[in-house]
This record gives sequence, structure tokens and C-alpha cells, in this order.
Amino acid sequence: MTSYFRKTYQKTSIFILIILSIAVLVGCFLILEIKKTETEIQEILLSQISESFYLRIKEKPITLFFVGDIMLDRGVEYMIKNYGGGDYKFPFLKITEFLKKPIFCLAI
Repeated sequence: MTSYFRKTYQKTSIFILIILSIAVLVGCFLILEIKKTETEIQEILLSQISESFYLRIKEKPITLFFVGDIMLDRGVEYMIKNYGGGDYKFPFLKITEFLKKPIFCLAI
């Protein structure tokens, strides 16, 4: 009887080993396919983002304004206090709309 159990145990062990081997192979295949699909999705998304960004830039040019040497002292300070009511935006009121046009404006 022990030989019968031993043979049955061996057959069961071999069957379980085969099933586990198949499961590992299928799992590895699925992981590879998922990674490949993920890479394809990333490439598609990046190409769409790049195209939409390029089209957005192509539709509207990028404008940058750089202004320097702004000194609100001496005569400018006098004009702000007397004609602008002390508001330091006073010298820029006539060009406000012009300064809103660019994407980026830097004044130093």
C-alpha cells in the first residue's frame, strides 16, 4: 500500500509542478505584455501632448517683455505724489493693457 501512496504522491507532485510552471510562464508573459502596452500608451500620450503643445505654440507666438532701470525716485516720485495721488501704479496706467499682452513680463 505504501508504494501506491508513493506513486500517487509522485504523480500529484509532478502535476502540481507542471501547473505551477505553466502559471509562472503565463504570469511572465502577462507581465511582459502589460509593460509593452504601458510603453505604447506612454508613447501615444507623449506624442499627443507634444502635438497639442506644438499646435498651441504655433497658434499664438510666445512674447516676453523685459523692462529695466525703473527708478521711482526724484522727479518720478514728485509726479506720483502730486498727480497720481501717491499711487505707485500711476506711471504705468497708460501702458497697463500693453503690459498684459505678453505671457511673461519682468520689470527690474
